[in-house]
Amino acid sequence: MTVSATTNTVSYTGDASTTDFAVTFPFLGTGGSSELVVIERVISTGVETTKTYTSHYTITGGSGNTGTVIAASAPAATVEWHIQRGTTQTQLTDYVANDPFAAETHEAALDRLAMIAQELQVEINRCIKFPASDASLVSTLDSSVDRANKTFGFNATGAVQLLTEIGDWQGNWGTSTAYVTSDIVATTGRSYICIVAHTSGTFATDLAAAKWELVADKGATGATGSGGPAATIAVGTVATGGIGSSATVANAGSTSEAVFNFSIPVGATGSTGSTGAQGPTGDVAGPSSSTDNAIARFNGTGGSVVQNTGWTISDGNALAAGGVFDMSGHAITLDAVTLSGAVTGAAQTLTDTVLKDTAETTVAKGNFGATPAWDVSTGNAQYGTVDQAITSSTMTNWPASGATGYLALEVINGAAFAIVWPTSVDWVGGTAPTLTAAGTDQLIFRSRDAGTTVLGWVAGLDIK
Repeated sequence: MTVSATTNTVSYTGDASTTDFAVTFPFLGTGGSSELVVIERVISTGVETTKTYTSHYTITGGSGNTGTVIAASAPAATVEWHIQRGTTQTQLTDYVANDPFAAETHEAALDRLAMIAQELQVEINRCIKFPASDASLVSTLDSSVDRANKTFGFNATGAVQLLTEIGDWQGNWGTSTAYVTSDIVATTGRSYICIVAHTSGTFATDLAAAKWELVADKGATGATGSGGPAATIAVGTVATGGIGSSATVANAGSTSEAVFNFSIPVGATGSTGSTGAQGPTGDVAGPSSSTDNAIARFNGTGGSVVQNTGWTISDGNALAAGGVFDMSGHAITLDAVTLSGAVTGAAQTLTDTVLKDTAETTVAKGNFGATPAWDVSTGNAQYGTVDQAITSSTMTNWPASGATGYLALEVINGAAFAIVWPTSVDWVGGTAPTLTAAGTDQLIFRSRDAGTTVLGWVAGLDIK
């Protein structure tokens, strides 16, 4: 292979769903972590974390080709993944004298050197560098002893110069405070720097113990200056303040040319006048007490007496029923209805309705016995076991004529004993089916004339 491009890094922003990230540049290795470095950066804070191979990601490809970094879990939208080539900086190619020239091996070694050089150049590009024309300013730093407690700076020619760090300002000195070296405090008009880390007791004691050193002292009081020209005073605005407010004055000018703006409150409110004559009594009379959130109604036909009702409207606009909600003769349009109790249709027609996630009542009959009665009104799905000969049976409470009802009957061990079916049942072919002696059969019965004639057929025999 060759290394024909200088690209050795690629970046992606997470989206909490993507796990595969293409490595668009060639890298060595065969999926090992030593040839790629994955760094996660928090976008809001800039905090970087180097991810761990196999724990946080795996790698496919490589061996001089591009590949893919596969995250163990999709990076969030709040982070970035920066994938960099991290070529191992070793030279493991060994040439044996007089052997044939291993061109591919030699080329791979050169490729490794080119990749390492590119990665080093990335590091160099991130370094602080002088311009090429300032090469004469570069010099060897002082020893570590001379560099201690100093910072970088630049002299008048722009060359690097070590500067003494003044310290960290902590404000006024306080007792029972943990101070560290280089902390600067103010007390008694002077500034001191901490030279021994300690928790403060009294300042005089700590100073005597050589834990502080004076940095700056206030100078002597200067001479009093000569008097300036006489000040002028003028009245600016005068405003009326609110009742009970305080009077204020503000200088809108300067100390030598004052312009005072005044705010003067109005006087207190006078006494209340006498009450006027009472108006006529209204026509409508309310109750002596009321129920919170109750809906009011007029009593009688005169329209003059208001009473509470059992209906209420809460502060959240929820209507609570206090009786039968009678809308006979009127249409009701509802966007959504949540039922918390039974709904009785009273044999009314339900038109143009889409049912979803509905269930039918299932009636467990147990052992049918000798004279079972299958009441359709208790549920359209019933099941039980034939435990003895059925000498007679009935199917009752079918819907009225004009409406079709049905009964799904699950019979267990139906052929174990003889069964006498209701005379109203008409079977397919005119003969009752032969059921399973030790198994489960499903029968369907329908009637459209209130049970006078019941059509019966087999839905399934020996169901397993």
